[in-house]
Amino acid sequence: AYIPLDIIYVNDQFEIVRIRANTQPQTLNQVTSNAPALYVVEVNAGFAEQHGIKEGDKIAFQRLQ
Repeated sequence: AYIPLDIIYVNDQFEIVRIRANTQPQTLNQVTSNAPALYVVEVNAGFAEQHGIKEGDKIAFQRLQ
């Protein structure tokens, strides 16, 4: 099953530069950042709002080797 996603774009300083909330699955429409981003984090739609995640917030995560 395909589900909508929140797509969170993160720059090289680990700052969230763009959140595209509730993106629709299986579409050919591009979902872009409009700001330089090095990482993309995909979570279930609504996650960012439910957890108070906003553009400008910092994020921490570990890259898998």
